[in-house]
Amino acid sequence: TPSKSMPQKVILPTPFITPLKRSPQHWRNKNLLKDQYIERFDDQRVGYTPDLKAQKIDMANGSVQTPEPDNSSSSSPSSPVRILASLRRNNQLRLPPSPSASSISHASSGTLRSKEESLSANGSAALSDSANANASLSKQIELVSAKVQSTYIQSSGPKQSSSVVSDIHSSSSTSNRADGNAIPTSIPPRPKQVVNIGLNEDLSCSYRASKLSSMAIEGIVQIQVKSPREEGYPFIVRVKDSAHQIKSILENKIYAEPLDEPHKKDVRSYNVSIPPKETFVSVFKYKCNSDLRPVPIRVQTRVRMVGDSCRVALQISSNPSNVTHLTDLNIFMEVPPVVKGETLVTSPAGGVWNENQRHVLWCVSRLASGEKFQLQAQFDLISQEEEGTIGEEREKPHFPVFARCNGTSEQLSNVEITIAEAKSSSISLAMRAARRFRVSHREQSV
Repeated sequence: TPSKSMPQKVILPTPFITPLKRSPQHWRNKNLLKDQYIERFDDQRVGYTPDLKAQKIDMANGSVQTPEPDNSSSSSPSSPVRILASLRRNNQLRLPPSPSASSISHASSGTLRSKEESLSANGSAALSDSANANASLSKQIELVSAKVQSTYIQSSGPKQSSSVVSDIHSSSSTSNRADGNAIPTSIPPRPKQVVNIGLNEDLSCSYRASKLSSMAIEGIVQIQVKSPREEGYPFIVRVKDSAHQIKSILENKIYAEPLDEPHKKDVRSYNVSIPPKETFVSVFKYKCNSDLRPVPIRVQTRVRMVGDSCRVALQISSNPSNVTHLTDLNIFMEVPPVVKGETLVTSPAGGVWNENQRHVLWCVSRLASGEKFQLQAQFDLISQEEEGTIGEEREKPHFPVFARCNGTSEQLSNVEITIAEAKSSSISLAMRAARRFRVSHREQSV
């Protein structure tokens, strides 16, 4: 018997739990949620995975911006899952409605005999309807697939689009025979001919007492052809003179023939045919007008007599407006008979005395634009007794100077040489041009 101080445990009767009844609307909502979940799963399955390299990093905020998914640029634009999901999402895919619960119950309540009768009666109609539905579905899939392919090519980068186009060309460059062998249908590459052009210009100028007395500029165009064919391919050479600096031009009639192109102003066109050779061939020779007077280099002399000796000072300067430096500079100074050439002393050292030609030679490898330097030479004079001028005042001897130098990768005029394909030939031309000029400068004191 429990004590009175302890509370007694009260056991309550268990109530009767009735089962929860689900309405038809609840099951319909559940099926709808299931369909939405499946569709969302398909979207995730065919979704776009962003590239880590394409992420944009905001340095100010320290955040990473990932580009939004672009379904048109996925790796498999024509996959069936992607197409079906896109059709279902855009309401472009219309499938026959699924049978409802009432129809299923009604069909289950019928007998097997009624089903067989309905099938036999409507068999042909069902087959035709299913065939039409399948044809419509396949047509929709083909249209969407073509649309996706075009969108993928347009949205791809230059490298991807070029690869797609190259794949298309490579797949269409061959056709299959009946026996399965491939027949090449692509156009073969055109033969390539390389044309090397050398443009050489010569400047001859003469100064007397530091004043220009004469100047002439002549140009020669030399061409070398490298062709896969033994006799070569003809091509067109155009000489453009937009500044009207050419006075006259003469072509080598063995290789060049003038063409009449009146629509091209300030351009002389020629049809050129040169067989491939190892050496260059002179094709054109032109002379420039006297208005063109470039001065790449200047040479000035000064003579001073001290007793029985004579000192000559030379100053050589390069024009600051020269685009390139001058190379292979040779300076020749003629020595008159009243001077003993064998007593030559130069400063700085380097002058060479040539007894047979009676001149002094200096060689300089390079002269930069705007650079100048001086040379000095000292000689002993012959006595007046040997000269036969005793008691007469001696005159200063004259030392004419001749300087010669070259300029590379530059020219003196504005003449341009271009080439083009001839109308009768289908070749691929490649031109390589080399330009240089040579200066011959003569300076006389009187």
